Amino acid sequence: MRKKKKQRLVLSMIQDDLVNTKLLIILDQLSPDTAYYCLNISSNIFELMGLDKDNPKNERIYEQYLRYCKKVHRIDLKNGRKKLEDLAKKIYAFLCLQNL
Repeated sequence: MRKKKKQRLVLSMIQDDLVNTKLLIILDQLSPDTAYYCLNISSNIFELMGLDKDNPKNERIYEQYLRYCKKVHRIDLKNGRKKLEDLAKKIYAFLCLQNL
């Protein structure tokens, strides 16, 4: 896959994961059991980035990824698409650095 196409795909998937995370945060306030609603997009992102999520060495990277994703709770998705894109780019840059 061409590098630019892969970058666009991963960025789009990160944004989707951020939206899903935002929804899970809201659902969690209504019901304590939201595990059934997680889309596990991160597994595909990690695979595309060449990072095996199940590899014990990458647990720290995955935990940091989740911490970045949780920052989405401060973003108003209705009016904050630019902020969402910026957060996705920050996460993408972080993942790229892990793959060096």
